[in-house]
Amino acid sequence: MSAWGYDWAQYRHFCVVRNPFDRVVSLYHFSRRFAWHPSMGALTNVRRYVSYRLRSRLSFDDFVLSLNLESRPNLTLKNFICGPNGEELVEDILRFEELSEVLPLYLGSLGLPSGQLVLPRDNVSTGRVGGYRDYYTRASRERVERLFAYEIQRFGYEF
Repeated sequence: MSAWGYDWAQYRHFCVVRNPFDRVVSLYHFSRRFAWHPSMGALTNVRRYVSYRLRSRLSFDDFVLSLNLESRPNLTLKNFICGPNGEELVEDILRFEELSEVLPLYLGSLGLPSGQLVLPRDNVSTGRVGGYRDYYTRASRERVERLFAYEIQRFGYEF
């Protein structure tokens, strides 16, 4: 039993994986946005704004080379879904690139209605120019390949 009284073993666990090369470009553009959140208070918003201003000056390469799994442990799928011995803690992993086709089938296999499922598109990157390959240099590509080796190998992603 969990702290909330659920027996997690009775549930089906799944997550979604995305091409890490494309995901990092999206993360780069997302990190360059800033929105003032009144619920966070002035001091927190000022700290977030200063952090945003520093990040917004980074080139894509500098951003990629500065990615730190120590400060962002859930950045990689492996750190997010695997237990201490490397075992996957979810039964199913759906690919983001196929989600609109696969999710209705997956929900149907669980006996859940999927009907005319329309997936929302939230947090869409703005300011992207070209495809994800256009952003990378050899150094940033190799860094992503090292950081996301699990996803790349497990799901056959290629640059």
